[in-house]
Amino acid sequence: MRKILALIMVVAMMAVLASGVFADDTVTVTYTFDEGKADAGLTEHGELTYADGTVTFGADGWLESDIDLKGATSLKVTAKVKAPEDRTATAWIFDATSENPHPWPSEHYVALLFDKPNNCNLAAERYNNAGTRPAHPENLAITDDFMTIVGEFKADGSVVVSIDGEEVANVAQPEGFDLNLADCLGETPMFMIGHANWNEGEYANGMVLDEITIEATVPGAAAPADGTDAPAEDGETASQTGFATIALAIAAIGSGAYIVSKKH
Repeated sequence: MRKILALIMVVAMMAVLASGVFADDTVTVTYTFDEGKADAGLTEHGELTYADGTVTFGADGWLESDIDLKGATSLKVTAKVKAPEDRTATAWIFDATSENPHPWPSEHYVALLFDKPNNCNLAAERYNNAGTRPAHPENLAITDDFMTIVGEFKADGSVVVSIDGEEVANVAQPEGFDLNLADCLGETPMFMIGHANWNEGEYANGMVLDEITIEATVPGAAAPADGTDAPAEDGETASQTGFATIALAIAAIGSGAYIVSKKH
């Protein structure tokens, strides 16, 4: 009977591996606001207004995702977003950084933002600085309507930005800089939507967000059960989906063991 039990366990674990739970290290989560509130996995702060499947950020409103980015080697963020009508202040689409403030010139963060110094056009920043900022995509023209903005922060330190399917910037890691994403994010990374923890804090007053997807390569993280990078359900990470598959496999092992024991 022990041999049979061992065989059942081996076969079940092979099935788990074949399912792709450990096929890659991609963690993906998508947030929408179709229910007129924040999805699970988001913590609300300050003034937020929900209407027609969107969220509008007030003067101090922002959302914090519970996605774990510690040790991430790459990050891709896709946002369907409308910039504030008032272009007199910086508005942060997202800021991924240590929970500790990051004052200039010791900046350590990754972000997409509508940047005040450039008429609130789009910028993509990834900093691991000690006095000097590296070149980054900036002053990228935007529209007054909803845009699908994609920022890809790659393992080689490069940044690629597209707006509505068109690539508008591709900036390599400048010579003399080490823009390792894990170092940019720090030991206790947090993912803030509509906010950056600059000094007293900066926000995204008037920005309207329809949907945002976060995709990260995090060594050791579980992938979706089918081994793809497809987004999980709203507010659910791909790693959670993978662990659910593992739980089912363990249950199958237990069921098989019970059946064999009954027969003997």
